[in-house]
Formats: sequence, structure tokens, C-alpha cells
Amino acid sequence: MNARGSSGVIVPPLAAPPQALPLPSTDNTGQSLALRIFLVYLFILFARPTDFVLTGLRLPAIFFLLTIVLTLLVGGVQRAINHRVALFFGAFLFWMTIAVPTSVYRGGSVATLINTLYAAAIFVAVGGLATSIRHLRSILITLGFCTVFFAVFTALTGETINERLMGEQGTFSNANDLAQLLLMGLPFLVFVFFEWKDKPFARFLVALSMLPVAWSLARTGSRAMLLTSAVLFVVLFFRAPFAWKAKLLALGAIALVGTALVLPGKLKERYVTLEQGSEEVGDAVGSTVNRRQLFKQSLILTAEHPIFGVGPGMFPVATSEEKKDDRPEWSAWRVTHNLYTQVSSECGIPALIFYVLALVGAFRAIGRAERLHARSPHPVSQSIVRSAVTIRLAFLSFCVFGMFLSIAYNYQVFTLTGLAVALERVAVRHAHEIQAASAAPGR
Repeated sequence: MNARGSSGVIVPPLAAPPQALPLPSTDNTGQSLALRIFLVYLFILFARPTDFVLTGLRLPAIFFLLTIVLTLLVGGVQRAINHRVALFFGAFLFWMTIAVPTSVYRGGSVATLINTLYAAAIFVAVGGLATSIRHLRSILITLGFCTVFFAVFTALTGETINERLMGEQGTFSNANDLAQLLLMGLPFLVFVFFEWKDKPFARFLVALSMLPVAWSLARTGSRAMLLTSAVLFVVLFFRAPFAWKAKLLALGAIALVGTALVLPGKLKERYVTLEQGSEEVGDAVGSTVNRRQLFKQSLILTAEHPIFGVGPGMFPVATSEEKKDDRPEWSAWRVTHNLYTQVSSECGIPALIFYVLALVGAFRAIGRAERLHARSPHPVSQSIVRSAVTIRLAFLSFCVFGMFLSIAYNYQVFTLTGLAVALERVAVRHAHEIQAASAAPGR
């Protein structure tokens, strides 16, 4: 099966070229500088160090501006938007914009739109700056270490309420949001372990660093995390070679038994209580019953406002203010707890269609990149395949976990889809280079 790159060029899957074929390097000073600045920004964004130290220096804003300016100067913007995923996200953002005038609270929707545009800029940076497997590896490795840093600092500085680990302040003071970011980041850490196969001591340290991540994940008490982890395990098990299936089953059993032995009783009770919550194992708003009610409410709002929704970010306002007279049970200030109905109820069904098309396009880009290099033993091809598996698992984690959280406009989705776009372009580029090198005289 042939793979079609983002530019429409069809490239046949690679055969098995010699492993020692050299590949040319096309890096320049501007590209390298832009990538280094972006890696610092990525660390600030995902590891959240400025949540704990140097909080008044506005480092996120400074490195964000530097990243965007340098991405523009090195031509990264054009590379990123030259893909169908960018087209679908552009349509989504356009529909989100025209949904603002009909919002139940225009000022709040404008703020949501601006924050989403900031997050969407990350798609441009990731999709435009990673032009080789070396660039892509550096981004994936950075995300892996971000996960370790974030897990350790949250465990040291976070709060424990009803035995559940939560961030001290901000978005990640919600245990489910904390679990989502940690679980999404775990595949990147596994990528580092397998990518550093020629560094045994470093691999040992990476394996050791997975323990605080797993411990922090378990301590969140997030049932959505448990369900998402089960989905990821099933997908990985059925896609793994036969020789790996027994290893995966053994690792899964060890993880379950170890977690059951060390977790406090309240958390174990919470994990097995899927039908309803209690004050001991979780607050009522986070219980499954209430989430189902919120899901129904978001569907009702979608049906009542199918074209433009109630306004970006305005589901809580619509359910607490506009409807409290005729639906008193909606009076509490709550979000949808589902990213898909978050989009449909707040921005309309057309926006949801564009959003889902962007997600599907990203998954297809990952699949094309993996198929292109699946048969080649070239070290670059193997690294591309590992990158594809890593990005797919992280992306799947986001999409499944998103069924329980309102994270549709967050930076995670734009980072992951940007990685998918960059991966496909990198795969096509290196396929051409490997083919050209293998066909050169003397090879």
C-alpha cells in the first residue's frame, strides 16, 4: 500500500535497504535555534515549572512569542498549514469565531476563543519546526521528561483530598485533569526507554523514573484514567507482536497487584465504585451519575442550538443562568465533562464535525507514516515507527479520556495533532532519502 504525504506525493512503502545508509542533514542555524526555543517552551507548558518557581517572570509568554516569531521566520507556518488537518482545524476555529456573536455571554466566549487561538499556535510550531526524525525525537524525548518532572513536583507540592492527589492550584487542582496529562505523557517516556537502546544506564534511569509517574497516576483516584488505561492496554496488546503479548500480560498483572497492595483503602474503593460516588470516595459532581446527567444536558443544548451552540466556553453559563428558571436542576455551575459534546453544545454541530475530521485526519497521518517504514530495518525507519506508536497511544489517550473531561480547546490536542502532521512529513522525507541513498552508485 502506498502512502500519500501532506503535499499529495505518493511514496511506495520502503523495502529493506541496508541499515548503514547515511542520510543528509538539512538543518540550518535558524531552524536549530527555533527548535531549541520551542523545546524550552514545551517544557514550560507540559512540565509546569512556573507553577512552582519564577511565577512572576512571564516566562511562558516570552518563550511563546519567541517560538511563534522564529517559526514564522524559518518558514514553519507554511509547512504546518499545508496539511488537511490544518484545514479542518482552520474550519473549526472559523466556526468557533462566528459562534461568538450568538453566545449567551459574548465576553466570556471571546476570552475562550483567544485562549484557543493561543493553543492552536502550538500546532503550527510543532507541525512546522519538526522537519527530520532528529527534530521529532527531541520533541518526544522532551515530552517524556516533562511528564517525569510534572509527576514528581506535583507529588511533592500537591494537595491530598480524600486521599486523592491534586495540584496545588490552577487547572491541575482537579485530579482528573492531572491524571489526563500524566497518562497522555507516559507513552513519551516509554519512547525514550526504547529509543535509548544503546544506553543501558540511561535506560535504567528512565525505567526508574516511570515509578513516580505511575504512583502519581494511581493516587489521583481517577476512574476515567483507569478506563482509558484499559483501552490503551487492549489496543497495545492486540497490535503487539506475539512475543510481546506475554510480556504485556505480565506487566499488566504486576501493575494491578502492586497498585492494589500499596493504595489506600479509600482509593481502592473509589476505583471499584463505577456506578456512583460518595463523599468518602469522590464528590457528587464527579460521580458517574452526575456525569451522565451533564451529558444529557449537553445533548439537550446541542439539540436546542444545533448551528452555533450557546457560545464557546458558555455551557456553564447557559445551564446555570439562562435555564435556571425552567430547569432548576441545571442551576449548579458545571462543565460538560465530555469534549465532544462540549464542542457541539457550545459551538454547534458543524464545529464538532470539523473537530472530529481533524482528529481522524491526524490518526490517518500517523498510520500512513507507520506503514511507509514498517518493513524497513533502517535505524531511521525504526525510529519513525516507534514515534508513530508513541504518538498514536498518546493521542488515543487524549481522545478516550476526553469522553470524561471538557478539554476540547486545550493545548494538548493541538500538540498531538501537530506531532501527527510532522511525523507524516518526516516519514515521507526520509523515505525519499533512504530510497535515493540505496539507489546511488556503489550501493
